[in-house]
Amino acid sequence: MLLENLKTYKELQDQLQETQFQLEEAKDMLEAIRLGEVDALVLKGNDGHQIYTLKSADHTYRIFIEQMTEGAITLNEKGNILYCNSRFAGLVGLPLEKVTGLPLVKFIDEKDLKKYEILIDGAWGNTIKGELKIRTATGESICVQLSLKMLDLEEGLSMSIIITDLTDQKKNEKLLKQKNKQLKKAERIANDLNVNLEKTVKERTAELRRNQEQLSRILETMAEGVGITDVEGKLLYANPMAQKILGLKPGEIAKGIYDDPQWQNLRGCFTNCVNSVTLNYRHKYGNTRRL
Repeated sequence: MLLENLKTYKELQDQLQETQFQLEEAKDMLEAIRLGEVDALVLKGNDGHQIYTLKSADHTYRIFIEQMTEGAITLNEKGNILYCNSRFAGLVGLPLEKVTGLPLVKFIDEKDLKKYEILIDGAWGNTIKGELKIRTATGESICVQLSLKMLDLEEGLSMSIIITDLTDQKKNEKLLKQKNKQLKKAERIANDLNVNLEKTVKERTAELRRNQEQLSRILETMAEGVGITDVEGKLLYANPMAQKILGLKPGEIAKGIYDDPQWQNLRGCFTNCVNSVTLNYRHKYGNTRRL
């Protein structure tokens, strides 16, 4: 009977130790779940083993950050990178694991270090934006925009920075400036042409007027009569001597003053050559004279 009691006591002691072990294991598992160190659980049920995936509240947020077209990083108060997404790592041309832990200033172009310091100092109290250039692992300079915001977390203060690649935007701005410059140049050329054209037209018009005035003075003083008619024989112009010969007053227009049959033949000479023809003409008072 005593042996049986001792055996029972030993069994109870083993069961207690097993229970304590399972309790410690359960505590460790719960702690791991609380700290986000467990991604899934495998549980045995009536239908066999089943896998239960554990997703924290920031799981969707992390996926969103990783899929962003902009770079995203988090800095500590010393300026070291605590976290960065794949986009920023690709932007600087380094593997993700080699970027984390480095100071962000390592990637800032030397010419923009002062600008970076001003942005960082100002961002600890305000949400600000600024443009500067970063250097990739190959030494290439890329123009980016930084959007900085301070984060007050349980672990302490940190800095959230969104980095936007401005390469395409700068190319488009440069192209737009070139096009605007070309447009302004074309406008200046067009204005110059218009000015020169107006000047040329004025000069030619003045020259024609001078020639016309000179011709008028010659015709007015000629000893010969000069007349201009249309193909129907209508007198369009007559200089003072022609007016005297034809008995016309200034401004008068006579029709059908030619009654010689040769007038019909004379019409064909208008478009072919200059000829001298003797004709009879009818004076305004009715008498006919040889012309």
